[in-house]
Amino acid sequence: MPRHTSAMLLAVLAAAVLAGCAPSSGGGAGTGGTRESSPAAAPASPASVDPVAAADVLCAESSRGEGEACVLEGVTAADDLRFTSYRVVKLVGGSFDGTVEISGAEEAVVIDGSFGGDLTLDPRGGSVVKVSTIAGTLAIDGGHGATVVDTTIGADLRCAAGVQAGGGGNDVAGAVTGTCDRTVRP
Repeated sequence: MPRHTSAMLLAVLAAAVLAGCAPSSGGGAGTGGTRESSPAAAPASPASVDPVAAADVLCAESSRGEGEACVLEGVTAADDLRFTSYRVVKLVGGSFDGTVEISGAEEAVVIDGSFGGDLTLDPRGGSVVKVSTIAGTLAIDGGHGATVVDTTIGADLRCAAGVQAGGGGNDVAGAVTGTCDRTVRP
C-alpha cells in the first residue's frame, strides 16, 4: 500500500504543477474569452535567440537554398543572424533588424538589403555589398577582395588588412578605415 500512496501523491503533485504552469483560458463569461498576457507569457527576448540557429532556420525555409548555399530573397528577420556553415551566402532584397554576420563562406553577397544593426563579412573568398542601407557599421574582416557600391552606412566602414576593396558611390557617416577608403568618392 505505501507504493500505491506514493504513486498517487506524485500524480497529484504533477497535476498541480502542470495546472499551475498552464496558460489560463482568459476572461470569463462576457469577456469574449480573450486571453490576457502575463509576464511569463511574453515572447523570448532577442538576446535569447541563437543567431546561428536563427540563420539556419531561414536558410532551411528558403526555396533557393541548396545544400552548401543559402540564398535569401526578400526575407524579413528581427533577430541577430550568424551564417557560419555555408559555402555561399546571398542576401537579396531583405530587411534585417538585428546584427548580421557572414563568416567562413567562400562568397558573401548582399544586394538591396536593409540592416538595422551592424553587418560583418568575414569570408574566405570575396564580398559584394550593393545598393544597401546599413544603420550600423559595415566591417569586412576577411577575404581576398570586397566590392562596396551605392551603399549607405550609418556608422563606420572598416576593411581589414589584406582585403582589396573597390567600388564607389557609398555614403558613410562614420570613419572609413583600411582599403575601404577606395570605395568612397571624395
